[in-house]
Amino acid sequence: MSPTAGLLAAFIAFLAWGFGDFAIQRSVRAVGAVPALFFIGAFGLFGLLPFVWSDIPLFFSQGNLDMLLGFTGVATFIYAIFLFKSLGQGKLSVTEPVMSFELPITIAIGILIIGETISSFQLFLTIIIFIGLIITVIHREPSHWWQFFRKHSFLEHRVVLAGIATILSAMTNVFTGVLSQQSKPSLAI
Repeated sequence: MSPTAGLLAAFIAFLAWGFGDFAIQRSVRAVGAVPALFFIGAFGLFGLLPFVWSDIPLFFSQGNLDMLLGFTGVATFIYAIFLFKSLGQGKLSVTEPVMSFELPITIAIGILIIGETISSFQLFLTIIIFIGLIITVIHREPSHWWQFFRKHSFLEHRVVLAGIATILSAMTNVFTGVLSQQSKPSLAI
């Protein structure tokens, strides 16, 4: 794949992700978190099942894959409930930056638990992103952002739900990555 095609595919995924989160927010506000999760999950199940039907016995033939699949499924379900609640009750402009913490948290879990390594420059960039995200989600006065200490509640509405969803999403990323290494990526998804 050429770099131009890769950038184009990444841009299309970026736009689709944004439209998807907007659509999820609208559907959660209309029907609730659990029904929206059910319909999205059913659509994903029927859309991906034909591609992995012959590989399903692989999970039960290898040692710990069924337990890892169970952990991944439970973490994904709980993560989706928290994400849908935060999207449905909070502002999209606040929930999305909080969900961006998924990258640094996934990196931290990969380093601490799996033993992944990153360069010092990558660590520096991750810290810069982390600081920028913190500044983004703090509710501030229009004149001075540092006055958030004077507020009784300095976090925007539903940031805590989005934060819990972000941690669970990072765990889901790690579980899915390990599951993809042990089996096939399409089967892990």
